[in-house]
Amino acid sequence: MNFHIITKTMEKDPLDLRVFHENGFERRVCKKCGARFWSREDRETCGEFPCDPYTFMDKPVMNRAMDFYEMMDYFLKFFEDRGHKVIGRYPVVARWRKDVFLVNASIYDFQPHVTSGQVPPPANPLVVPQPCIRMVDIDDVGRTGRHLTSFVMLGHHAFNYPDDYKYWKDETVLYSLEFLRSLGVDLNLVTFKEKPWIGGGNGGYAVEVIVAGLELATLVFMEFKEDERGDIEIEGKRFIPMPLKVVDTGYGLERFVWSSKASPSVFDAIYGDTIDFIFSIKGIKKPENYSEIVKNFVSIENKEDLGNELKKRFNEETIFFIETLRKIHVIVDHTRTLVFMLNDGIVPSNSKAGYLARMVIRRFFRVVEDLGIEKYIDEIIKFQFNKFSRQLDPQMLPIILDILSVEYEKYRETMDKGMAIVDKILKDKVVTTEKLIELYDTHGIQPELVAERARKLGISIDIPENFRSLVASRHERQEIEREEQKTLNFPPTEQLYYRDPYMKEFEANVIHSEEGLVILDKTCFYPEGGGQPGDIGTLECNGRIYKVKGTNKYGEVIVHHIDGKIECGKVYGRIDWERRYRLMKNHTATHILLYSCRKVLGKHVWQAGAQKDEFLSRLDITHYKKITREELKEIERVALGVITGNIEVESSWLDRNEAERLYGFKLYEGGIPPGKTIRVVKIGEYDAEGCGGTHVSRTGEIGFIKILREERIQDGVSRIIFSSGDGALKIVHQNEDILHEASSILRVGIEELPKSTKRFFEEWKELNKIKENYENMIISLESERILSNYRMRDGIKIFQGEIDDSLIMKSLRNFKEKNAVFFIYGKKLGVLINNTEMNLFERLPIKGKVNKNILILEDFNPKEIIEYVESVIK
Repeated sequence: MNFHIITKTMEKDPLDLRVFHENGFERRVCKKCGARFWSREDRETCGEFPCDPYTFMDKPVMNRAMDFYEMMDYFLKFFEDRGHKVIGRYPVVARWRKDVFLVNASIYDFQPHVTSGQVPPPANPLVVPQPCIRMVDIDDVGRTGRHLTSFVMLGHHAFNYPDDYKYWKDETVLYSLEFLRSLGVDLNLVTFKEKPWIGGGNGGYAVEVIVAGLELATLVFMEFKEDERGDIEIEGKRFIPMPLKVVDTGYGLERFVWSSKASPSVFDAIYGDTIDFIFSIKGIKKPENYSEIVKNFVSIENKEDLGNELKKRFNEETIFFIETLRKIHVIVDHTRTLVFMLNDGIVPSNSKAGYLARMVIRRFFRVVEDLGIEKYIDEIIKFQFNKFSRQLDPQMLPIILDILSVEYEKYRETMDKGMAIVDKILKDKVVTTEKLIELYDTHGIQPELVAERARKLGISIDIPENFRSLVASRHERQEIEREEQKTLNFPPTEQLYYRDPYMKEFEANVIHSEEGLVILDKTCFYPEGGGQPGDIGTLECNGRIYKVKGTNKYGEVIVHHIDGKIECGKVYGRIDWERRYRLMKNHTATHILLYSCRKVLGKHVWQAGAQKDEFLSRLDITHYKKITREELKEIERVALGVITGNIEVESSWLDRNEAERLYGFKLYEGGIPPGKTIRVVKIGEYDAEGCGGTHVSRTGEIGFIKILREERIQDGVSRIIFSSGDGALKIVHQNEDILHEASSILRVGIEELPKSTKRFFEEWKELNKIKENYENMIISLESERILSNYRMRDGIKIFQGEIDDSLIMKSLRNFKEKNAVFFIYGKKLGVLINNTEMNLFERLPIKGKVNKNILILEDFNPKEIIEYVESVIK
């Protein structure tokens, strides 16, 4: 697809580069796909599969074979020697972004803060080995032999500012040629295929680097930003030029390893040892012509009709082997994806990144069950974790195994319950793609399960080849909350609470006043934000006191909501200090509690939400199972250790890059603050977060933290209700009062309460059994009495009888005789049962609650009811 310039003409062809001409490349047009490309040899096609066949598998295009980390290190060293700083990888979950959940490319590391020009890059130029996860390719894994959901993008990046130029298009293409040449690649095999690129609100021209049929890299020249007023249109979106010009390259590590080894598939190049491990588990012996079989499979162009294509090329025995191998490809890809997802803190759930993780998990479970190797799940995960351990945290392995154990139990439960739901759906004989997606989204039912069940019933169901991609596309991007931003044209308010959070009183000038609100030049009233309520208090002016009911911040302007209108130019403010101090304690306590949860439960714990209030606060955390009572007590104990240590709580403004370097992406637990600098609240070596709230100066001021309760608010998220300081003490006193009252009622000591309560409960259960037996005896006798006497009207029996109100509903099981009507009643409750084919209730002049064949009445006359029934039957 080409660029479309709407309102102006380019002065120069953006990809007619000097470097191409100097190295003997000429521009051509592919006769098959129509794309423009550059090559040294005179050729009619662009060089990329399927326009051209793969040839690198027959004859290696590089002068030596390299494994995964050898190729990674070679690439990093190549660019380090050319002035690039090597930086560490970012997590695969994009916690610094509001628009996406997973990192799809190395440029994601720098969007939006760096690419927007707000923040400088961590180095310039730089090179990064970034693990990526692309759910859009999930359905092709196992179908092509070359698609992966998890891969490493080797990216070298340069950020060209108007006053600080690094390098641009010619140099970038030259780097790629030099890198390929260093690997022994014949440049006559190289083509550069032109294409547009957009992503993350940016756009630019790009070329794909293709060698012997395989795309190895993409070189993007990011120079536009999305703007609906723009003159440049790319794939239906409008853009304008941006001052910052970004070199965004993506070299596919796995594909470079594949082409260096000339392996039959990318899976054999990267996961050959894992495949052999699974072969040994399954007891599979590789065919002698394994490489030939796999190469032939990978080279199939028409994957839309894969079944018939396989029949054309292979015998039944080989097809069976290929189908098994395809499942193994899914296993090795998905386990690596899961290892990185879970290692980086994603907790499986029914929403956001957790939904995508569960999608991968359940496809993995289904495939291992298909192969009958589900008992080896832990061994396969350990193998993959150790294989990629260089980029993983060894402390996360036991947590990953535990998460998958919990998920497998849920998966089996879903599959067991799913059959009843599937059978109900299949009664309609037609199951649309939308219905399959609904079943998957709502109940977690795999489409293959529906198809298998349907096949047994003679119903044909087509599962789209891209089913999981369709589902993933609905969940892979975050919905950005569009808050209505009120813009106030006033000078910024000086925030005195940052200068001194213990300031209780202040004097200030009135900048603006109207009925119900006032804006001051400075204030120590904290505005609502970050889960902390805004301050309340008073403003005094000319002897009159105005009550401040709340405080909000709009941009850099703080608004005080008051009763009335202030008419003077100066005010004297006082905050409600007792309330503020409790909020400060609870806010600092929230940070300590989050650290304690992570310490006790594991590094996968992340804040999912928080609200600080004066007495009771809440902290929502990601966790994959219910927190036990013992774990809650240990969390309290760890928190108490931080508090009694009387640790200093420091607040400082740091450059964003420096803050991320020091503290990682835990900075963004409470949200993603904008701007070049971040206010970081640090509690010793325990916790550091980007936070705009008010805090105590030392942890000892909190006193202690008391957890009131824990509850699962959604799958994968636990809510902890807690308090600190005098609020926590109040909770302890309330609990003690309850214990003392129970002790007094039962007339035993507090220490004897558990034993006595258990005894009373056992006695209560025994009495309940006696009561139940007695009730059943009465119901049986009364039912026999009622069934022994009836009237016959037009072939229908009419029974009636009185039973105690408390026993009526339990007695209904005894009145099931067909072609009969029963009226069972007590003093306040009456039940009419229609066991006939006639629409009795619709014809009766009485109203009540209908439930199938039962009419429940609360206002009735027994004699009238029977007369009505008899009149209708006649």
